[in-house]
Amino acid sequence: MRNLLLGTLCLTTLAVAPRNAVAVADVQTEQLQAKVKQLEAQVKSLQAEVARLKSLLESAKITKENPKAAAEARRLADLYRALQKDPRNRDLRERALVLAKKLALARPLYRIAWHVLLTGGALMDSMSLADAEKLLGPRTDDTKGSVGWYFNPNHRLHVAPYLTAQKTQHGLSGWKIVNR
Repeated sequence: MRNLLLGTLCLTTLAVAPRNAVAVADVQTEQLQAKVKQLEAQVKSLQAEVARLKSLLESAKITKENPKAAAEARRLADLYRALQKDPRNRDLRERALVLAKKLALARPLYRIAWHVLLTGGALMDSMSLADAEKLLGPRTDDTKGSVGWYFNPNHRLHVAPYLTAQKTQHGLSGWKIVNR
């Protein structure tokens, strides 16, 4: 009888042990998945900060190399901030669009010019690729379904703002700025 009880106890222990191991493994897997998600969020945040700092560095180079262009970029930034406060002001919108068109074509590194062109309606759906290139300069990326302009085309390995539009039979549409 004693042997029978010990044998049953051993079999029960062996049957429960794998279930406990699986439960522990499931908990550890969930913890690891949560940690991965947390780290991925931190990476995205750091990539955005790197892009912002590179933009500041580029602005510093522009200021040093070309004070007139730097002054125009500051004026555009001021107009953009004013437009955010008063989006219905047509005079502000027109002045910002004229300056954004000038800066976007002359030097594609003015990200704020992209924002003004998007919000001001200069980059619109059904726009032809030729018209977009007249406004933005030559595209830096062309795939089967989309075209794009890199904020920093010489450093594609780094995360940088990217202006993109989808190719459709009616022209370009779905304009947006993303980090790539």
